[in-house]
Order: sequence, then C-alpha cells, then structure tokens
Amino acid sequence: MATEYNMADYESDEDGEEFINLPPEQNLSSTALFLQSLLASHNIPHAITGGFSLRLRGSDRKARQIDFAVQPSGGMRQLKEVLRPCPRVRYPNICEGIMKIFVETGPGFDECAEYRRIEVDLKAPGIAGSPLDLSKSRVEITAKMHDGRNEKFTLLDLSHALNGKLKVLYERRYERDFEDVAWFFANYPQEIRKFSGDLDQYGLGVFFDSLGVDERTSWSDIVAGLDVDWEGNVEHAKASAL
Repeated sequence: MATEYNMADYESDEDGEEFINLPPEQNLSSTALFLQSLLASHNIPHAITGGFSLRLRGSDRKARQIDFAVQPSGGMRQLKEVLRPCPRVRYPNICEGIMKIFVETGPGFDECAEYRRIEVDLKAPGIAGSPLDLSKSRVEITAKMHDGRNEKFTLLDLSHALNGKLKVLYERRYERDFEDVAWFFANYPQEIRKFSGDLDQYGLGVFFDSLGVDERTSWSDIVAGLDVDWEGNVEHAKASAL
C-alpha cells in the first residue's frame, strides 16, 4: 500500500538557487515510465510537462522532479485510489489542483542502480499552464535510454508545451523559464510560426522584453502580427531563483 504524508511537513526546494544532488536520468525515466503505465491502465489521460519533458525532447535542461498534466474523470481524488495500492508511492493527506507525490526508485523497486525518491507533481487541467483538455494536446515521442533502449513517452504537444511555459513565465519569471522559452524558439522556429497566433501574449511580452536587440530581431518574425508591447508595459524583472 502507498504511504500517506502530511503536506504541512513538506518543505519544497522548488525556489532553490541551485540544482544540487540531482537524481540520475535513469531514475527520472523509470519514474515517468512507471506512472505512464499506471495512469494508462486506469484510462487517465496524461502528459509529461516541465523541465524533464524538455530533456526528453533533447534539451540539456536540468531536472530534479517530473511534472504530469492529468485529467482523471473522477477528479484528483480518483488519483489517490489509483495510487493507494502502490507501495513505492507516497501521496499527500490533502490535494487540490496539484498532487505532489514521491516514487521510490532503485534496488528493490526497479532496475536503477542508485536509490532515489523522485518527486512528481500531478497537475489538474488548467493548473500551472496545463491545458484544460488533454484529448487533443498530446504527442508520443521515442527517447533513447542510458542503456541504448528506446522508450515511448507521452508529452504535451509543442504548442501546448510552449504556451504552458509562457503562462508560467508570466506568473513567476524564473531564470530557467526564460531559458526554456528561448530553447523552444531556437529549436522549433518553423513549427512555432504555424501556431504563433495562439500563444499567450502576456508571456511573449515578458520574454521578448528580456532579450537583447539582436535576439529580439532574429526571433520577432516568428510571432509577426501579434499585438505585443516589446517595450514592456508589463513588469519583466527576472526572478533570481533557478
């Protein structure tokens, strides 16, 4: 059986200044595959989001946890019932829009060489940039694992992944969020042009205001036609947290 923990006793390092003692890639991948299989077996729509999803797309983005957008028909309480039989899982005594769980990995749990307890955020529709409907906002990719095997992962499609990141950027403005958006623009310029009209304009304004003149000029054609105030009537000071 899963173990329940008291949310009042949890202290997040989400706003920490450095990525210290990061879990191995193998442990993160194992956790993602475990949860994908579990959610799929209960017909719960899901998609990996956040920093780890960028790594799966080829970024060198560091990740300390995994984020999932989920859409359980029975709400977030249904997730507890799905997780309850899993002895390697710890879940909170209370949950609202985000359920923070921990999954044990390593000897005795999976094929990972090192024991780690991996933090995972399960996010309800519309929370922290997650789309309201996952039925048409997902894509399946194949990624090569540390041992050379190929595994399939379900991510948000490109437009929803970038739009979610822009919304988060506007709300919290962490340095890593600016870097993530820049990575999307640098690696998917042609694709972004096709859906640029659907992107969050507030997040775009904050992002472009942070750029130097040369960067802004080289990327502004991607979002040509959008009514964005590049000079920033929107406050755009970057947060110092990483």
